[in-house]
Amino acid sequence: MADSRQADRAKKKTTYGSFAIPILLTSLGYSSEAAKRVRLVRVSADEWHTVVELSQQHSITSLLYHRLKSLNLSLPGDISQELELEYLKQAQRNIRLYHELGKLLDCCKKRTLL
Repeated sequence: MADSRQADRAKKKTTYGSFAIPILLTSLGYSSEAAKRVRLVRVSADEWHTVVELSQQHSITSLLYHRLKSLNLSLPGDISQELELEYLKQAQRNIRLYHELGKLLDCCKKRTLL
């Protein structure tokens, strides 16, 4: 089962140009609102999985989630959950980094570097 799934994903990676990139660009706002809804409603669950994989490769999954949420699209449950989880992980990472930045700035102020 795992081998066939890996083979399917390998096959999908070779066909990114045929559907995943246009879907990703549409999702991120590179077309009119009406065109987005029409195109994105017709995307299959397998295509969404490929789009999510592509967004992960380019580190834009959080942005994708935010844009799709703003469109109020009905996504397959596992896709929606995966996107939300990635979004929350990124938010948590950003909070940690922001906290660390605050510590660094405090140190700089104390040493009159700022």
